[in-house]
Parts: sequence; C-alpha cells; structure tokens
Amino acid sequence: MNPYLTYLVLIILFVPAVAFGQSTSDTQSFRVLSDSFAYELGKAYQMGKNCNKELSSISPPKAAGLFINYMKEHEVQQTMSNYESGLKSKSETRCEAAELKVFMPVLQARLANYIKIATPFMRPYSEH
Repeated sequence: MNPYLTYLVLIILFVPAVAFGQSTSDTQSFRVLSDSFAYELGKAYQMGKNCNKELSSISPPKAAGLFINYMKEHEVQQTMSNYESGLKSKSETRCEAAELKVFMPVLQARLANYIKIATPFMRPYSEH
C-alpha cells in the first residue's frame, strides 16, 4: 500500500472520539471536525466520479443535508466550502481505484464516528 495512503488511513481512523458538550470550545472543536470531514467527503465523491462510480449518498446535497442536522445554515455553507476544496483536490486526477477501495470503508467508519460525536449538537427539526 502507498505509504501516504497508509498515513491517511491512520489519521482518519484515529481521530479522537471525544463526546462534546455545548461549550464554545467544544462547538469550535466540532466545527473543525465537521470541516475536516466535509473535505474528506468531497474528496471521496470526486474520486468516485473520476472512476465512474455512483456515490450519490455523499453528493453535495446529501452532505449538506447531513450537516444541517447539527449546524445553522451559515455554518453549513462554511463547512461545505471545505467539501468543495475536497472536490477540487481530486478534480484533476485520473481514477485511483485502489485508493478509493481503501478509502471508502475508512470514510464509512468516520461517518459513524462523526454521527456519534455530533449527537449532542442535534438541532430540533423545526430549526432546519
């Protein structure tokens, strides 16, 4: 396996799974986590497009739909700019099927971890 890919997998898998409260520093930490996760979602989506894979479950509208459950609209827009950066980071590359094959299960694990951490930030449906 590519050493850079191995490093990326280790970083993604070992993101601290800290349960956040609602303090300002916790909210800021959650936003940083969301921004990082959005970047990874955008990158994975573009990698799938490069390989002609159907990844609509992590498309821009689906990603924004995930984040709106935990953030205000303007925060989602800021976070989605990181998603766009992830898209751009892979927009000029050819299909990296091996990397995508390794990356997708890691991303699924990170999604489960993100939702667990995000639960305290869940917004009432009436606020969406």
